[in-house]
Amino acid sequence: MAGALVEMYKLEVNSSSLNYHVFVDKTFNAQDLPENSYVIIDSSISVSLNTFEAKTLTIQVSEEGKTLETCERIISFLKDRGATRESTLIAIGGGNIQDLATLSASLYMRGIAWKYYPTTSTAMLDSCIGGKSSINVASSKNLIGNFYPPNEIRCFTDFLSTLSEIDLASGIIEAAKICFAKDSVTFDFFLKSLRSTNQQEQRVDEGLIFSTLTAKKWFIEVDEFDKRERQLLNFGHTVGHALESATNFRIPHGIAVGIGCLVEIQLGQDSNSKNRNDFINNIKMLLEPARSILREEIQLINYKVFYSAFVSDKKHSQSHFRIVTYMDHELKLIELAKNDVIIERVFENLISILRGI
Repeated sequence: MAGALVEMYKLEVNSSSLNYHVFVDKTFNAQDLPENSYVIIDSSISVSLNTFEAKTLTIQVSEEGKTLETCERIISFLKDRGATRESTLIAIGGGNIQDLATLSASLYMRGIAWKYYPTTSTAMLDSCIGGKSSINVASSKNLIGNFYPPNEIRCFTDFLSTLSEIDLASGIIEAAKICFAKDSVTFDFFLKSLRSTNQQEQRVDEGLIFSTLTAKKWFIEVDEFDKRERQLLNFGHTVGHALESATNFRIPHGIAVGIGCLVEIQLGQDSNSKNRNDFINNIKMLLEPARSILREEIQLINYKVFYSAFVSDKKHSQSHFRIVTYMDHELKLIELAKNDVIIERVFENLISILRGI
């Protein structure tokens, strides 16, 4: 059965540096790891790595630890364990582990092969493909990074069985954003796939992962280096990243992006669009598991930090805020001349939406 699933759910992603495959299956088995491998793994993941234990670095994941200092620790680990240019780095974990592995593998001996085994719904449904790394510097989120795709990605849905409803919702929200950005047909298919996996339990199955990654693959291949169409996938992230910073990262990334989408969509038009309204209603539904957390954070949001994070977002130009919103029946990147009135309006809408969740 496992072999059949691997053949059925196999996706090839084309990039300028190399083409790589994504396999979607159920159960992870350490015996399938390449022999000349070195592993970095999230400390919260409980799996047996058998003979690879001596070549494994366990990392306690946190937003504060997604730094160059941690990359240096990974690089030193590889050197101390005797990794060569022919070695492969295996990354097992969520998006933070992925970011650290991407940058570290690209720098060690000017670049070694690496493979990614995502363990969160957000990583499986979104970040695992695309090859981007994003590392924090001081208080600036995702300020530096590069493009260095993995040689292979293997998604095992059994990893998802230990996730909370909030963590599952975080990934599904990112998936909704990707499919909504692609086109109305893709978004309708996403909604049908989500319903077929039992919406109330918010399950994520192999088919949902495969169809969502197929949608994201289009953006990656037409705009690998994030200059045009792929920028639409930043929908919700300008406000979402600022919200994360303003709450000291107490709100999970996918949840913050969902809130960001609801805020940013209000900057556009087409208020009577069925596609727009379906998206809003489904995001609100997906945010329900996080309701208590969001209500608590309303009183704790630091406006000064929100302001600073919003203004310093790397997507903005020197003179304009660059935000994705919904206009003329599709997502579009718009530019708004920088002024404090816009930030105040965005923040007021943010608070209003948080109160309404």
